[in-house]
Amino acid sequence: CAICHGASAEGNSDWRKRKLDGQLKSPPLNGTGHAWHHSKKVLMTIIATGTVSQGGGMPAWGKKLSQQEMDAVVTWVQSKWSEKTYADWLEINKR
Repeated sequence: CAICHGASAEGNSDWRKRKLDGQLKSPPLNGTGHAWHHSKKVLMTIIATGTVSQGGGMPAWGKKLSQQEMDAVVTWVQSKWSEKTYADWLEINKR
């Protein structure tokens, strides 16, 4: 994750702008991007299937990581969020 999203999950500072080839840049995962807007199910699907089909550059990890390892990735991402962001995410996840 850190290779593209940064050691502290900070992502690219201009992640909303596409690369010259039209591909999306790696967004922050630390709560300042949009990852926290997604349910855990969606986050797990993104990890498993990647984002290439949506114009991103993230490869699919579903055949390389176990379900438990992908769950650990989500837990690591959430550890980078503020308490408020995590609380907001919990509310979204209830829906």
